[in-house]
Amino acid sequence: MNTTIRIWQWLTLLTFTIIFYNCQQTPPPPLPAPVPSTPVQAVPAVRQKYVDIFPFPAHFTVAKQDLTDFSGTVDVGYDQEIKRQKIGLHPVPTQRFGCYAMKAKTKWDGREEDFCANTGGVFDGSGNGFPYSGFVFNPLYDEGEYMSAVVSVWKVRGDSLDFYAILNKCFISEGWDTDLQIDSVKSISTKQKHIYGRISWKGEKRRRIVRPWSAIWTLPNRLEIH
Repeated sequence: MNTTIRIWQWLTLLTFTIIFYNCQQTPPPPLPAPVPSTPVQAVPAVRQKYVDIFPFPAHFTVAKQDLTDFSGTVDVGYDQEIKRQKIGLHPVPTQRFGCYAMKAKTKWDGREEDFCANTGGVFDGSGNGFPYSGFVFNPLYDEGEYMSAVVSVWKVRGDSLDFYAILNKCFISEGWDTDLQIDSVKSISTKQKHIYGRISWKGEKRRRIVRPWSAIWTLPNRLEIH
């Protein structure tokens, strides 16, 4: 009987000892905070005329259906004019946007911001892109009375588009309601493609004037109008 009591006493003491030491242990460190899936902009947006303007990042992706809501500043040499195939052209010195906005329903001028320096004008997405071999060519128009047009090129990635380049020619319009079209593209080599298109506008008596053009596209952004 005494032996049984002693065993129970030892068991009770052992149990309390284990509980005591467990309570003295340091609690585990807290779990790290989850990393956000969307990268944070290095430079904050600038609010201008109810539009959020962002510096254009090194890599930019947009959903296909959102391309019409995209606006970007483009460096255009408006003081220089080139004439090819009865079409006026301005040079585009760079192959990327200076800054951008999404869903800019009011006019904005990105040239007032530091990260949009040396940009010639704001160009708005048109939504009538031409697909070709994993690329989409999308014309964008400025906000002048006679709207000039540049061609942005995007790489298809599923339901999204990765920005690729801005072709280095800006098409000059001589009337209202400018429409720049790409009709077909033929491959010359892995680095060169032959592009056929047309630009049109409304002239006197609202008659539509159409000018066809063809050019050699050398990847990524060189466009030589013949």
